Amino acid sequence: MSDEIDEAELEGSAQQQKEIEKSFVSDRKQWNGKELQPYSASREAAADAMGLRYGSVGEEGQQQFLRTGLYPGMKRDIAIVLWLCAQATEREIDAAGADGISAARKAVEWARDNGLFDTGSESFAEGYRVFCEIMQETWANRTKPEKKSPSTT
Repeated sequence: MSDEIDEAELEGSAQQQKEIEKSFVSDRKQWNGKELQPYSASREAAADAMGLRYGSVGEEGQQQFLRTGLYPGMKRDIAIVLWLCAQATEREIDAAGADGISAARKAVEWARDNGLFDTGSESFAEGYRVFCEIMQETWANRTKPEKKSPSTT
């Protein structure tokens, strides 16, 4: 048996990785005229490490969202997801897993520079819309474990 790796195997592995990294969303998104990279598994993991709150907002935050259209930390969440999809390099995405706080600071600074914290701006309105689309599609595409019925043996 050879220790050498067959090139066809490598190509297969690369293709498999591309499939794994596919976006959780159905189509490419744009924000501020820029095509966003897919919200892939690695970007989702980085967002979690950076403190993404979407999906874990408590009852009080949910009530605030219903009243105001924003939950606590939502502007930061928008900054994180859009930075990961619009600006972050693969190296920055990987680094976010190890140091989420520094990556989140970088995302917030980038978001400020791009008008994402000015809730009256077109940049924010478009960012809000794109973020909500990405999160809704991501949430809808999650798999749910099947409930097993008790066996009758």
